Amino acid sequence: MDFLNWYLGLLKACFEYDITVYSQPWIYWALLVPVTFYTAFFMVKWAILTLPFWLPIRLMFPSEGIKISFNTYKYVRKHKPSTH
Repeated sequence: MDFLNWYLGLLKACFEYDITVYSQPWIYWALLVPVTFYTAFFMVKWAILTLPFWLPIRLMFPSEGIKISFNTYKYVRKHKPSTH
């Protein structure tokens, strides 16, 4: 239980640091380039930091993935009007 409290404290400290980075005005200068790179870093960092929470769930309940089926739209002839 001590490890869990330590780990949750670490996650809280990391999140507070990220919020302070996003609160700095310099990150929005230069056409938002720094905030774009920091957001990409933020997403990778939090995927790794939260790995102990989502990986066991992912391994217990594997999804079948995205199924892409080709030829789902068949060519349909247009109805020709009758000439009566």
